[in-house]
Amino acid sequence: MTIQGLHYDSRCIQPGDMFFALPSAGQKNLSGHSFIPQAIEKGARVVVGDILDHETSIFPKDNDRDAPPDHHSQDVIFVDVPDPRRALAQAAALFYPHYPKTVVGVTGTNGKTSVCHFLKQFWEKLGKKAAALGTCTPWAETDLSLTTPDAITIHKTLTKLSQAAVDAVAMEASSHGLDQHRLTGVQFAAGVFTNFSQDHLDYHGDLQTYLMAKTKLFSELLPPGSPAVLCADVAPVIQETCKTHNVITYGQKGSVLSLENMIPKQGKSHVTLHYGKNTFEGDIPLIGRFQVENVCAALGVLLGLGESWDTLIPHLTSITAVPGRVQKIDNPFVKADVFVDFAHTPKALENVLQSLRPYCRNKLHVVFGCGGNRDTTKRPLMGQVAANLADVVYITDDNPRTEDPNHIYQDILRGCSQAQVIPGRKPAIHSALQQAQRNDIVLVAGKGHETYQIIGETTFPFHDANIIENYKG
Repeated sequence: MTIQGLHYDSRCIQPGDMFFALPSAGQKNLSGHSFIPQAIEKGARVVVGDILDHETSIFPKDNDRDAPPDHHSQDVIFVDVPDPRRALAQAAALFYPHYPKTVVGVTGTNGKTSVCHFLKQFWEKLGKKAAALGTCTPWAETDLSLTTPDAITIHKTLTKLSQAAVDAVAMEASSHGLDQHRLTGVQFAAGVFTNFSQDHLDYHGDLQTYLMAKTKLFSELLPPGSPAVLCADVAPVIQETCKTHNVITYGQKGSVLSLENMIPKQGKSHVTLHYGKNTFEGDIPLIGRFQVENVCAALGVLLGLGESWDTLIPHLTSITAVPGRVQKIDNPFVKADVFVDFAHTPKALENVLQSLRPYCRNKLHVVFGCGGNRDTTKRPLMGQVAANLADVVYITDDNPRTEDPNHIYQDILRGCSQAQVIPGRKPAIHSALQQAQRNDIVLVAGKGHETYQIIGETTFPFHDANIIENYKG
């Protein structure tokens, strides 16, 4: 039997395909078992799932529940597996078997996108054809830029990149993707753990479960002996997980890559960085310690994979930030300096505000909201961060989705009672730009590079940078 294609969406089935009946990933999602009859009707030759554990309409009422249903007359083969998501990824790895020579996985609460893009920049400066996949980079045949998409898209994309002669790929590994085995079968050469703080508790439930999902990159996917590049703050927590790997720690307390000093300068950072007996002291065109540490993570990967310090260091002075990450937006009608950033967790917002404070000669303003139908416990924490680190706070919409925006505002206000609440993201941004004075800084946080806003169940075009650029006062 020849399988023509793999699908977990019954609507995509063509005659001769294999259908994976995946379990529900959330309360609002329907289990794939409900769509087995539709997949068969559309021509699926093989159906894979934990079939014997579910009641579906494919089973005759008198069918023996200890054996798969008899559908030989329809030429359908049923395969019962304990974990359909893992099986899907394993099948996708076999169906799309080609990979670029070097694939690096990057996980962590914040900084994944920046590390991937810094790796891509270094590789290109070294003359290699490279790619960065994740939040800011659309995956093959998708419109939305998912951090870690489904296993079929991942393996199909890696095969296409290999066929396009791409040498190296850095890809984001989200906690959802790791927990749901979407990355199973990917042949990683190195792994990165950037940092860890609260996020996605609506999915994981608690911080320990969230951490365990992140560590699967190292415990299940990264081969022994491969470089495990860890932020020094995270390393002690997962050192047992990485005991068979080549551990490279980085940051202020890094034992391999040590960031001894960082002095903010106009539009850049003056850093002192040590690697063994090697030292770099000079300017890097990035704002914020967290940005510099993300560069250190990229350096750690490259050094762990065999690149030399002397080859890499000359490129530090020309590295560029990722769009939507502490990105300065110019507008002659605005007196203050204005930045956008993707910060949407308490720690990320803290990092950006602390990074901008040394550059601010007067008041620091921040405009932000929190996503609807997502982790509610981080909302007052983000409000508290804003209250502690900014002088003027505007609370508005992020992606409210189907949740009442007023409920979101009230949750944030629990940590930031003196904030101005301005419904509508555009009016809030305009208000901040209007109120800000010369020598002030305005940070518009939460969406960064995103070019859309989700209100209700509709996705509208919306880009913070465009709103700022088009403001006329």
